[in-house]
Amino acid sequence: MAHELQLIKQSSGILIPATPETSEILQSKIKLGAVLV
Repeated sequence: MAHELQLIKQSSGILIPATPETSEILQSKIKLGAVLV
């Protein structure tokens, strides 16, 4: 994968952004209708 997103996998299995920059990238992709797998 070419994505440089940093995610932290919590014990509950939920992925959360590790950095504010990653969070912004995720939000922008979601706004564009991108599907994150």
